[in-house]
Amino acid sequence: DFHYYVIMSNLSSKQNKSRQFNILSNFWIRIIALVTMTFDHVGYFLMQYTAYDNLATAFRIIGRLALPLFCFLIGEGVIHTKNFLKYILRLSVLAIVIMVAQIVLKYGFKDGNAQGNIFLDLILGAVAVKCLMDKRIGIKFLAIIPLGIGVLSHFFYAFEYASYPIAQYYPNFLRPQYSYYGILLIIAMYCAYPLTNGFMKLIGLDSDLYEGTNLKRIYVNAFMAGMIVIVSLIYYLIALISLNTGNDIYVYWNYTLQNYAMLSGIIVLFY
Repeated sequence: DFHYYVIMSNLSSKQNKSRQFNILSNFWIRIIALVTMTFDHVGYFLMQYTAYDNLATAFRIIGRLALPLFCFLIGEGVIHTKNFLKYILRLSVLAIVIMVAQIVLKYGFKDGNAQGNIFLDLILGAVAVKCLMDKRIGIKFLAIIPLGIGVLSHFFYAFEYASYPIAQYYPNFLRPQYSYYGILLIIAMYCAYPLTNGFMKLIGLDSDLYEGTNLKRIYVNAFMAGMIVIVSLIYYLIALISLNTGNDIYVYWNYTLQNYAMLSGIIVLFY
């Protein structure tokens, strides 16, 4: 009992130090995500309406950091929120606002530039994580539904790109903006936790005893950074396979540019 008391006292001390250790808090990662997103949108504007191609490309490269950081924040938010319903409702309000704006632009002003609703990516990813967090196996399997919606939207983006009439049956304002990529990233953020627990067990550490400590947070961050790389590579390889098999209509995004998203893992390491 005395040995256990000493261990818990040391861990309590580590927890206090870990709270002081924060290099990048949730707030600062949110700011970085917003700033890089702004760079991306300015870059998109420059690419569409000006001749500043090099500057536009540089801005869009910076912008590649935004989505993984938002997915990281959603993953953390779902895991730690005390009221999931309220969390989803806040995201849904924003999703509806954007959806209404896109409908007005598409049908009122004949503007077809809108490419999906980013808040649908976040909502579907959040729902998938919530399903995976449930102890019941049947509920866990339901996580495949949000991911399946993302995969379906991938095909409909391709149909739209190829001007197939079928694309109109799943309009872009109802699709997640990054098809399956953003949803898979959010799921991957959650998966970093069980991977960390498994790794700590493998090296002889009880992950429960280290809950809230700096050491466990470092392991979780490392796995999250790794998952960003893995998911981005999956996205890249699917594009290469599509191109090499002659299914080029399924590559409707700049798959080489998206590789810069991997750099966001560096920021996650300092959370």
